[in-house]
Amino acid sequence: MEARDNGALKEAKDKLEKRVEELTWRLDVEKHLRVDLEVAKGQEITKLQSALQEMQEKLEEAHAAIINEKEAAKLAIEQAPPKIVEVPVVDNAKVELLTSQNEELETELGTFRTKAEDLEKKLFEIQKQSDELSRETQERDSKINQVQDMIARLETNLSNMESENHVLRQQSLLASADDDNKTKQIESLESKIAILESENQLLRSNPAPAVQAVVTPEVIEPAVVKVLENGHQHGEPKMEEVVVPPVKNLSKQQSLTDRQQENHDVLIKSLAEDRRYDNRRPAAACIVYKSLLHWHSFEAEKTNIFDRIIHTIRSYVENAETSGELAYWLSTTSTLLYLLQNTLKASSSSTKVPNRSRTATGNLFNRMVQNARSSSSGLGISNGYSGMVGRADTTSMIEAKYPAVRFKQQLTAYVEKIYGMMRDSLKREISAILTLCIQAPRAGRVRASRGSLKSIHSSALSRQASSVHWQNIVKCLNHTLETMNNNYGTSNDN
Repeated sequence: MEARDNGALKEAKDKLEKRVEELTWRLDVEKHLRVDLEVAKGQEITKLQSALQEMQEKLEEAHAAIINEKEAAKLAIEQAPPKIVEVPVVDNAKVELLTSQNEELETELGTFRTKAEDLEKKLFEIQKQSDELSRETQERDSKINQVQDMIARLETNLSNMESENHVLRQQSLLASADDDNKTKQIESLESKIAILESENQLLRSNPAPAVQAVVTPEVIEPAVVKVLENGHQHGEPKMEEVVVPPVKNLSKQQSLTDRQQENHDVLIKSLAEDRRYDNRRPAAACIVYKSLLHWHSFEAEKTNIFDRIIHTIRSYVENAETSGELAYWLSTTSTLLYLLQNTLKASSSSTKVPNRSRTATGNLFNRMVQNARSSSSGLGISNGYSGMVGRADTTSMIEAKYPAVRFKQQLTAYVEKIYGMMRDSLKREISAILTLCIQAPRAGRVRASRGSLKSIHSSALSRQASSVHWQNIVKCLNHTLETMNNNYGTSNDN
């Protein structure tokens, strides 16, 4: 079924790629057609312009000829001797000839003007068609970009589904192995029960060796109970993990990935907006931990939920304006890191995680761990995956893949970073007041060495100012402690 689903996904991907190739081919063909059309249009325009210029030149020549002939006629009339009066017939013939030629030229000019108007209309239509073609090409480019984005999303979804299928295969193999072990245990239990029943029948029939026969049930019975308890502990969680609905087609896979993306968005929104505390623990850290545990994200080889969580934490920590916000994120990240430390164990294929968090953060992180242990019962997390009560059960810890190990390293780094930011901020506040506390007694001692009454009064004032500075330091420390207590960063008992 999984191979068929993967084949269906690959076929869909191939179809989309073929569709993209066809669209790109059509786009190239249309671009070539558009270029050819523009070239033909330019050639036709140049031809029409050249024809128009020729017609205009002919018209100008005709006008010039008419003007020259009129001038020649005037000159001939002026230069003609007055004796020749009977020759107007010839002049009238020339005038009629010229007028006829003028009319012909005017008709030709009208035809040329109509042709020019027709050419302008054709040019306007060609420009309109070219604009429509350019708009259609832009729309097709946008459609091709959308198809490419869809292919990229499908590839990411395909990689996510492949990782999920890999995890499901591993879980099904483990479940089948557990089923085989349980069947073997049941068969061994049935054989032991049959042996015990036969021994009981022998004991009822032979009461003499009863003292020796009673010892065997007492030795065998704890083993039977232990096997039953182990089967109950390991059997029920595995059966809950194996029940996975089969994926039938691509649309269902798409709906599953969309629902997973919606779940991730809801989790990130809860991490960013939910600032409640539940039994002295940040609710967002518990929600994130339980969600990741429920989705089997720690066992996935490819997932982006860890990067989104770290990006959210980084953005809020970098934009924090008060120490209260830093204390909240310190409490949230340290709680989540503590839960991961008691849940995950590094696999053989993943890199080793350096154990820096306890040495770097010091007593503060240890106090937060004690608070987590004291309030673990209120979280509703048992001794199974989380290990919040007592020591963690190594048999029920999750074998973390590389993304989970990397997420744990990044959380450790952010716990150290937030703690360092709060420490440096407190140092800056106290150091300025400490310099005033150190300078005030020195000035008092210098003035008191003079021995006058005025110097004694000034030394008393300097001691009073020094006490005010020390009170300010105590106020700063109390404010920091109150901020940490409000965010359950340290224990009030300490």
